[in-house]
Amino acid sequence: MKKLLPILVITLTFLLISKEAMSLPSCSGNYWNNCMGVFTFKPDHPNWPGATYTGEWKNGKPDGKGTAVYPKGGYGGYVGQFRNGLSHGSGVFTGRDGDKYVGQWKNDKREGQGTLTVPNGMKYVGQFKNDTANGQGTMTYANGMKYVGQWKNNKREGQGTLTLTNGMKYVGQFKNDTANGQGTMTYANGDRYAGQWKNNKREGQGTLTLTNGSKYVGQYKNDTANGQGTMTYANGDRYVGQWKNDKREGQGTLTLPNGMKYVGQFKNDASNGQGTMTYANGNRYVGQWKNNKREGQATYTFANGKKYVGQYKNDKLNGFGTMYYNDGIIYTGDWKNDLEHGRGETILTNGDRFVVVMKDGKIASSSQKTSNKSKSNDNSFGGLVNAFFTGLNSSNSNSNSNSNSNSNSNSNSSSGYKSSFGNTYEYDLSNPVDRVKYNSDPLAKLRDSLDSNKYQRELERNLGQSGGGIFNNNNTLTWDWVD
Repeated sequence: MKKLLPILVITLTFLLISKEAMSLPSCSGNYWNNCMGVFTFKPDHPNWPGATYTGEWKNGKPDGKGTAVYPKGGYGGYVGQFRNGLSHGSGVFTGRDGDKYVGQWKNDKREGQGTLTVPNGMKYVGQFKNDTANGQGTMTYANGMKYVGQWKNNKREGQGTLTLTNGMKYVGQFKNDTANGQGTMTYANGDRYAGQWKNNKREGQGTLTLTNGSKYVGQYKNDTANGQGTMTYANGDRYVGQWKNDKREGQGTLTLPNGMKYVGQFKNDASNGQGTMTYANGNRYVGQWKNNKREGQATYTFANGKKYVGQYKNDKLNGFGTMYYNDGIIYTGDWKNDLEHGRGETILTNGDRFVVVMKDGKIASSSQKTSNKSKSNDNSFGGLVNAFFTGLNSSNSNSNSNSNSNSNSNSNSSSGYKSSFGNTYEYDLSNPVDRVKYNSDPLAKLRDSLDSNKYQRELERNLGQSGGGIFNNNNTLTWDWVD
């Protein structure tokens, strides 16, 4: 290297010296002016410490075209234009570490258009001011990343485009070398975010459009969805509400394409806490939720008028609760997996109360607490079939004129067998003769099969009362309960 350096210096000097410079005389004496000379500066020189300058001189300072070479271990070398002892104009500077700048200089500093090449592969082409990248410029990084845009004091500042090797691309504003302000990021998978940025992170209002069709419009903090926002999912679901770390958290409304709608609290991206779910069929649940399941105290109102008030667990009726049936019967007691299970109390439409033990929705045992005889009508289905039975009665009077004459202790009417609940039946099925008659009477069986109050019939059987062929005490076939 020692042998090559003098040859390089001489060659570069020769190339830079113009015809005019070649005509200049060699410098001599103590004051060099308008001459060609070679001079080695002292190590403590403020501009060229230890460098050897070869070139034009004016007024005792390097001025014009020349070459400054530092000794081994120094800064490197400069070849180009000088003015008043400083690099000024076009020039090439090579640092001792291999850095190379080719471009404009002003008062010993890079200023204007230039190209800076670094040994690690980085390359900047653009404008300089006060020895730093300032203005419009393009930086190609060692890893292949590329930035085209505005610079300030060697940092990305202003509008620019940053393209990453993984396919990501950011177009927007920069500040202090990072994405700050309004910008758009297109991700490698095709997702796209347009909105506010802070220190290379999404912050503020923004819109994220996913390739799967989902779209989020709302607030961001620390690069994740935080605050108020709206997510429209690819499947048609729509959530409007609070977010935390890219998850639904806080108060929100989730609307599904099938008509279901949840309004309430969310935590960890699932319904948690107090909330109301309106179902597509008109049913409505108001109460506690846990991980998208009904859990805790709640009220469930059915579209047909039925209503449950009580406890839920694992999305089903579990625990203690009251069911108000649409036929007027009320059950209060234990529930398990949506079925009556355990001890409870049943109140009939006539006011009678029974303590019951339930198992999987069926009565295991019962006892009557109070009796409040009153007219009890089941109109949920009776009005629809009364006309049907009336017609059958008029056309089949001979086959339906049979009445039970047994002296059963529970019978208080000569026209039929009456239960403790005030229901009158044509036959007493505890009587063998009546059982034979009942089995040969298709109309009696039909009336019983259409009976919608299976629950009350089961209570009668548990009390040892079993009737067949329900009708009123006037012996007129009907669906209505009797006095």
